[in-house]
Amino acid sequence: MLERDIPLDINDIQGDYLRERIAKNGCCGATELLKLYAWRLTDYHRVVHLDMDSLLLQPLDELFDLSGKDFLYTCDYGMMTRGSKACPVQGGFLILKPNEEDFKRLVNTVKLGDFRAGSAWGGEHIGWYWGGMTIQGTEGGCYSE
Repeated sequence: MLERDIPLDINDIQGDYLRERIAKNGCCGATELLKLYAWRLTDYHRVVHLDMDSLLLQPLDELFDLSGKDFLYTCDYGMMTRGSKACPVQGGFLILKPNEEDFKRLVNTVKLGDFRAGSAWGGEHIGWYWGGMTIQGTEGGCYSE
C-alpha cells in the first residue's frame, strides 16, 4: 500500500474558480487527484486503477497488452447530456501506461487552474461534469498525447 498526500497544494492553483471549488467537487474533492499517482508507477508497463467499489467478474489479462494505447477509461454514460462532445471518464476504472512526464503535465494542468465557469477546462466545455475539476467526469478529450 502506498500512502500519499494529494500531488499539489490547493493554494498553489492559479485559477480562482478552480482553487475555490476543487475541494468540494464531485464525491471526494481534491483527494480524487491521488489517482494521478498511478502515472508514477513506472516500474510497471501498464496500470489498471480500480476504485474499491469495483466488482471484477472476468480476468483482466488482455488489458495489460493494449499496445499503442497509453490511456483508456470506461465511459460514464449516466453523466452524458445532450450535446456532449465526448463520453465522461468514469474515474474508478482507468488503464494507463505510467509515465513521469505525463504525471507532471497533469499536475501542472491542475496547478494552472484554467477551469472556467460555464465552459470548464480551457473554455473548451471539456470536463463540465460532476467531478470534472479532478479526474472523475472529465471528458476523454481533456488528456491526450
